[in-house]
Amino acid sequence: MTDTGRAVSLIASVGSGEAIDIRPEGSEEYVVHNIYHSAAVGLYMVRGAVELKLDDQAGSDAWAAYVFHVTNVQFLRLKDWSGAQQYLGYDGVCTHGS
Repeated sequence: MTDTGRAVSLIASVGSGEAIDIRPEGSEEYVVHNIYHSAAVGLYMVRGAVELKLDDQAGSDAWAAYVFHVTNVQFLRLKDWSGAQQYLGYDGVCTHGS
């Protein structure tokens, strides 16, 4: 069983037009508090074929002190819009283990 309450995080380098999914494995659930980016990016909530745009930001910035609940079925996607390589990342807490 996965430890609930453990920190979850990622910082990844992505190329132009690429994305990262904030998507736990199996039946894990996360609460994501902070999302970081070093250039223009779009933030989406994804469930199946539905991709709902939540927000976008230009330049280096963050969505800080939020409470995004994500599972393997409904998750966040960060899409690079900068036209260049950039860093994307997040941190949060595992609230339910598999």
